[in-house]
Amino acid sequence: MRKVFVNAFLLAILSGVIGTASVKFATAQDKKEKAKAAAEAKTEKKDKEVKGAVEAKAEADKESKAVTSIEIYKDNAGEFRFRIKNGDTVLAMASKGHKTKADCEKVIEIIQRDVGKAKVDEKLK
Repeated sequence: MRKVFVNAFLLAILSGVIGTASVKFATAQDKKEKAKAAAEAKTEKKDKEVKGAVEAKAEADKESKAVTSIEIYKDNAGEFRFRIKNGDTVLAMASKGHKTKADCEKVIEIIQRDVGKAKVDEKLK
């Protein structure tokens, strides 16, 4: 009988000590909620990555479609001229015909080399 009393007494003491301490055990529901939050965060991160990749591809496609080119052609008089195009849009045309294709190509080389450094002179009235 004394042994039962001692065990009950110890159990009461331990219950009081454990009861006053704030110990929380993870329940199955807590684990599910934590896993769900982690999955949502992972999905959100993946969505951002996909969105960024889609936007980058769209920008690259836009740039690839809008490539500027220089076309050399022969006019009706048999002279070589060039036109600067962006896609199907003509941006500029040669104002002078050249007797040889090499002369026309020299002008194109000068334009390619120097046009980025050119200043804009406005002659407006």
